[in-house]
Amino acid sequence: MLTSVISIIDIFSQVQTISNNCKSLSPEQLDLQNKNRTSILPWRGQFSPELIELFLKVYAHPNDVILDPFAGSGTTLFEAARQGLSCYGTEINPAAVEMAKTAHFVNIEPTKRQKLIKLAEEIINKHLLPFAGDLFFYGFSEKQTSLDKQEIEENFIIKILQECDNEQILKNLLINAIINYHQQNQPRELIAFRKALQKHINIITSLPYSPHPCQVIHQDARNIPLSDNSIDIVITSPPYINVFNYHQNNRITMEMLGWNLLTVAKSEIGANRKHRQNRFLTVIQYALDILDVLKEIHRLIKENGRVIIVIGRESNIRGVPFKNGTLLANLAVQGAGFKIDLIQERKFKNKFGKIIYEDILHLVPEKNPHIADDTLAIELAKEFLTTALENIEGDIYEEIINAKNRANLVQKSPIFQADNNVTQD
Repeated sequence: MLTSVISIIDIFSQVQTISNNCKSLSPEQLDLQNKNRTSILPWRGQFSPELIELFLKVYAHPNDVILDPFAGSGTTLFEAARQGLSCYGTEINPAAVEMAKTAHFVNIEPTKRQKLIKLAEEIINKHLLPFAGDLFFYGFSEKQTSLDKQEIEENFIIKILQECDNEQILKNLLINAIINYHQQNQPRELIAFRKALQKHINIITSLPYSPHPCQVIHQDARNIPLSDNSIDIVITSPPYINVFNYHQNNRITMEMLGWNLLTVAKSEIGANRKHRQNRFLTVIQYALDILDVLKEIHRLIKENGRVIIVIGRESNIRGVPFKNGTLLANLAVQGAGFKIDLIQERKFKNKFGKIIYEDILHLVPEKNPHIADDTLAIELAKEFLTTALENIEGDIYEEIINAKNRANLVQKSPIFQADNNVTQD
């Protein structure tokens, strides 16, 4: 055990000496000081499309295959498709998956897209009879006129989705229109659904056509159904310690579609809803889960491949800071068979005017990789907790000690599984 702890301390020093080396891309480029674009499908925590564009222009080659294991609403896939690259993404949040699957339209020729759009419009018009601003003029029978607005909306949504049969791409178009509709401010009228549909149609028609595979997989980043050594570049922004509960995003829509989001939430990595009695146990679970993600990425990456990870530099649990990038780098080098090629820094101002710093880790696979078991993740997390004890006292001190003592009892987040079949060229 002592040897393990010593090696962890050594790797801290190694990471720190590599830090702030800005090769290939200048700080001004990474900070996107001349930013012109935002994600076409906003998602909390999603990185900028222009940052992905930069990475792909500098590091990708023609015919490369790109992977984002934490795809969110699909920014990496949209940018890879724009550059004519094959791309895959995994994500567990059902709302994010539906948004990201919009990228599947890049593999559909414009004429067929127009046919799908026309069919979607016909379905909407069939069930959305003209009315003068009052939901109760919707066109339901007299027995239904006592239904409240939410029930009318739900009935409408059920009816339009029943029209899709097994046409998944058409269903995806309508689900995204539903998401757009629910994002409109209350009070809203059902007639506004046409506007919600048109908003997504505008996105679909703006996408380029690409014959190269572009696929979103509803699956856990620790269990990706792709072949060994099949990925050239991974670009991703993983969750961090004590992260926002992403299952809350578009919750109304997803529950209306039948999803049990609390079940999905159990597989969210780093989520702050876990371990409510002692939040510091999240550090242990996060290390266990992220180590498995990194090992899965190592399985997939080619021997000359590159992994680019963008992550918020610092998380806080009850006011105690933890360095996400440092933890991730240690796990990658010590336990997942990677070496650090480059660490970069970027910064931006959030909507509250605060400067946010992110670490950009560039990992490449070792020729003779060492793949560690869960013990490494637990010991590394305990070392992080020990470091956090400095200048801490009172109840928080006791909670951290308690978390260290219970570290070996912490279980990994359950692996989420939804898609069992996926094709890869």
